Amino acid sequence: WKQVPSPVDVALNSVAFADASIGWAVGHDALVLATTDGGQTWKIQNFQPALNSPLFSVQALSKTTAIAVGAFGLLKFTEDGGATWTDISAPEFNAESLHVNAVARLPSGKLVAVGERGLLGVSDDGRQWRRIPSPYEGSFFGVLPWGAEGALAFGMRGNAYYTTNADTGTWSKLELGTTASFFGGQVLGNDKLILTGAEAQVLMIDGQQKVERVDTSSLVSGPPIILTGAASLGDRLVAIGETGAKTLQVQRP
Repeated sequence: WKQVPSPVDVALNSVAFADASIGWAVGHDALVLATTDGGQTWKIQNFQPALNSPLFSVQALSKTTAIAVGAFGLLKFTEDGGATWTDISAPEFNAESLHVNAVARLPSGKLVAVGERGLLGVSDDGRQWRRIPSPYEGSFFGVLPWGAEGALAFGMRGNAYYTTNADTGTWSKLELGTTASFFGGQVLGNDKLILTGAEAQVLMIDGQQKVERVDTSSLVSGPPIILTGAASLGDRLVAIGETGAKTLQVQRP
């Protein structure tokens, strides 16, 4: 790992790449950073300290198009590579000033956003959003694709819900076997995904709703740590959390 210079000194919450070169990172003060050289250098595209509203999640939809979501219903969209970032009016999110904690793109092309108070939303293009009735009143912290058209939303105290069709399907509870909160994850392929969370929890889940706990004892030498995300790297999983980036061996799909 090599640290690269940053033009700002605020917390960064999410990063997404359109290809090996073009990507965006978002964070506090509605910050958007952009790179065109694979992350070696970053430039500010949006920064609004007076707004006092962090961006929590970003998705790269193409080399020129991306969407970022954040606190108090903040949604930002670009179609010109980040030269301009436009605020999206989504009344069902904005009117209640709900925190939108994460956004994911499904294989079908649809977008799913999740947030506090059981917020679930779906969009075809990132500009027009529809609120979905939620089976859960607590906060969702993340969302991942589940099959071709479905999604898995996860959050507080081990609560996770899935659907095979994010646009029209019914959401069902997935029993994770823990009350630890989950904050991030990664799709591994072949209908398998990973969730990461509090108490150094890492769970592997397959398309048949089978949940397996991954041994994380190699990561923890003291009190359990919080793992906020993960990235697949060959036969290894890089788990990210309070103590930095740690590598786990996982059984590949």
